[in-house]
Amino acid sequence: MKRALASVGFACLALFGGLDARADVVGPPPSVCPEGASPTSCHGGPLCAPLACDETADCAGGTVCKEQPFCVTTVSCGGLIPPDADIHDYDRKDARSTCPNGDECTGGATCESVKVCLLPWEGTTSAASSGGTPASSGGCSCRVPGVTRNGRASAIAALVAIAAGAALLSRRARR
Repeated sequence: MKRALASVGFACLALFGGLDARADVVGPPPSVCPEGASPTSCHGGPLCAPLACDETADCAGGTVCKEQPFCVTTVSCGGLIPPDADIHDYDRKDARSTCPNGDECTGGATCESVKVCLLPWEGTTSAASSGGTPASSGGCSCRVPGVTRNGRASAIAALVAIAAGAALLSRRARR
């Protein structure tokens, strides 16, 4: 049994021992954002950052630059802010929904029209005004450098297989 536990311990060290962990944890981005906003996260929490643009040339993937009225709040994304820094430099707009009738927002949000990159058929008359569309693009999250999501799944699967093998060996040793 001791050999089996030692094997599992060495396997854990081999799989995870060389990875450097990051202590600066930021939670996951929101799962839903309205069209024209991207899910992201910072030290102030999850937010939907407007995909701001000045003209269509600033947009990619067939999107165009057009006005979108969002219910906007401000999130302070500063973590370890230097003492001489202006805290407002770390403020980000959070656009969790579009303005229902062009001017009605709740929860302390104000209706603000922002030029954002949208697909030509997207805008205020779409599903965005009733809560948005599923998030489809990146954002910040807590990750271990050098380990992808698939790499973590593979490492966990390997660890489970090693533990199962160790348990099987210890069972046979008892017989």
